[in-house]
Amino acid sequence: MSSIIENLVESLQNRREKALLNYAELVRVIASDSKPPSTAAIEVTLQASGKTIEDLQTDVATANRRNDLRLQVKQAADLQAERPDIDAAISKAAETLQAAQDVFDLAVAPLRAKIDAINSAQHTSSLAEGELARTRPDHFDDRSDALEKNLRRASDAKHLAEKHLAEMKSRIPLGHPDGDWGAVGERKATPAEVAEYDAGIKRAKDRLQTAQAAADEAVSDQDEHHVLVMAS
Repeated sequence: MSSIIENLVESLQNRREKALLNYAELVRVIASDSKPPSTAAIEVTLQASGKTIEDLQTDVATANRRNDLRLQVKQAADLQAERPDIDAAISKAAETLQAAQDVFDLAVAPLRAKIDAINSAQHTSSLAEGELARTRPDHFDDRSDALEKNLRRASDAKHLAEKHLAEMKSRIPLGHPDGDWGAVGERKATPAEVAEYDAGIKRAKDRLQTAQAAADEAVSDQDEHHVLVMAS
């Protein structure tokens, strides 16, 4: 009697395990978007395994999530497989860059040394000019002040002459050959007025030319004096 019961229990257990395996396969098929069994077959599987439609929905959702997780793991593994090639490419690029940097450093080393020499010379020159200024005779200072004042006067005269010429040009009379002829019926300048304007322009230009020459001479005198100061 016990033997019969044991066989029955084993048979029921085997049937239960098979039903659960069939249910697991059903979940896998639905989650993989493969063609699912018929509705009737699904109902039979659910009944045999003791599962409900809610169990199926939950287990399919879990299977879908696990499929997504497996895909993420696979993608990470695939990317990781590319890492050695990427690291090698980066190392090669770094070597190429370092080689180019070495060539660049070698090429500019003499230039940088020259720049250092120029900066040093400029610093030395600045100190020398300061000491020359402190130790030069007093009469050089007086001459420097006089030349500076003369240069300012010449520059001011030049600027005034430029302003005067610009104002003269802005007053060009209507009907002048170089200006606007105006509308029909407007009074035009007479030949005498045109001639007077042209004479004024000539005087303004002559004034500017004289002022420019005086300014240039003042600059030249100051430069010559600076040379004398530096040589003294």
